[in-house]
Amino acid sequence: MGDAELWFAQSLGAGHYEQFSRLVGTRPRQLYGMTETVAIVCADSGAPLRHDVIGLPLPGREVVVADADGRRAVGPGVPGEITVLGTPGVDLFEGYLDDPRTTGRAFRSAPEGTWFSTGDLATADEQGVLRFVGRVDDVVKVSGENVSLTEVEAAVAQAPGVLEVAVVARPDSVRDVVPVAYVVARDPAAPPRPADLARWAEENLSSAARPREWTLIDELPRTSVGKVRRFRMSG
Repeated sequence: MGDAELWFAQSLGAGHYEQFSRLVGTRPRQLYGMTETVAIVCADSGAPLRHDVIGLPLPGREVVVADADGRRAVGPGVPGEITVLGTPGVDLFEGYLDDPRTTGRAFRSAPEGTWFSTGDLATADEQGVLRFVGRVDDVVKVSGENVSLTEVEAAVAQAPGVLEVAVVARPDSVRDVVPVAYVVARDPAAPPRPADLARWAEENLSSAARPREWTLIDELPRTSVGKVRRFRMSG
């Protein structure tokens, strides 16, 4: 038998990635795809494998990290929306059920085919390797600086005593918005103290990305398929 391979499609901090790699005995590869793209779009096949990239488009897939109008590629290192070229009903979904307006916003016809705007943000390096940033509405501006709530969650999940976390944006009169964190303790009998979490954030996160408030909760509200329902937590 050949060497085992593991794939994941979840934002992981560096510490969690290395810990998982030791547990299973191999470094997992990150991939990217969604229901609307029918199958995988891109995957990390670089060396060494990393925790923070979704790699290059697979053969037969064409991807552009696009600006706000979805027509032009942004430069290396600049966040843009992942747009995928395809054919609805073949390698893209046909549309959102009973929602032609949303479907119309998501698709753009072009001579080369149909471009689908995923609603996900990524950056591309000079070699075209993609790094997932988060959903378009999960990236907020704190004092003019872009902050990915997804990336903050992946980082804070590695803090001592934290099992999982959700980070939401709260309006702020000085900074426009600020991140606030809702934390589930790894050990409910000995939860982390907000003051300790704040000190950890000062040492591990940029000033804009640090949650300004820490709330301990028993569990994160989720959908039937396990996605966190951020709107259920007041920012």
